[in-house]
Amino acid sequence: MPATVSARRASRVHATMRVVLWSLVVLALGFVVAAALFPRTVLVPVLVGLFWVTTLFHNTTPPPIAEGVVLTGDPTRIMEVGARLTTVLQQKFPVGTSESVLKSTLSRQGFKPVPPPASCLMPMATLPAAECKQLKYEWGDGLVCAATMWVAWTTDDKGGIASVRGSYFSACL
Repeated sequence: MPATVSARRASRVHATMRVVLWSLVVLALGFVVAAALFPRTVLVPVLVGLFWVTTLFHNTTPPPIAEGVVLTGDPTRIMEVGARLTTVLQQKFPVGTSESVLKSTLSRQGFKPVPPPASCLMPMATLPAAECKQLKYEWGDGLVCAATMWVAWTTDDKGGIASVRGSYFSACL
């Protein structure tokens, strides 16, 4: 008797799953037809909703270290913004500052490690990858615009900052 009860339950669950699956298929087809017939009425709310959902999973603002640095998407000013960022970083982390202070401060602000590059371009020199460390922070709306800020530094024999620089890039579709 218990075997038939569990078989009936399994059959009901299977039937329910089929109904749910077919309901989703009909809903998806209805959406496709509605989008074809009324693109503005259907697609605009969906795209706005998609935009809103993506902002939940992305940084939407620059990091605190960039406060006061003019950030721009103008490609002719990227170098200027990078120079301003470098100035801020050099003031916050002067030569001799412990590398752990730089890393912990920027990590708390959302910066993430970057795999070592083949070489590191620092002011006045190109260094081997082993001598260059980097962190990166990305933000944007998740769909149309994105910006990235990099911080690269080298250390001396005592683990203090020997040089630090920042760079910035942004783009919109």
